[in-house]
Amino acid sequence: MEVTEIDRYLLVALHENAKRIELKRYAYDLRNSEKDNSQRLVMAMEPGTEVRIHRHEETSESLFCLS
Repeated sequence: MEVTEIDRYLLVALHENAKRIELKRYAYDLRNSEKDNSQRLVMAMEPGTEVRIHRHEETSESLFCLS
């Protein structure tokens, strides 16, 4: 799946994939290359998913709720 913009079609597709798997979340990687060490992604999370409390010692993490 090649994405040029984050739109409702991408979000619907991510949620459909998330519903099908046990973790109940699915992500699309936004990095430009394997050399990009960031963790830029769009993630769909369905009810029942669990994101455990965690820490990144060397980096920061920001989350933005789109819907």
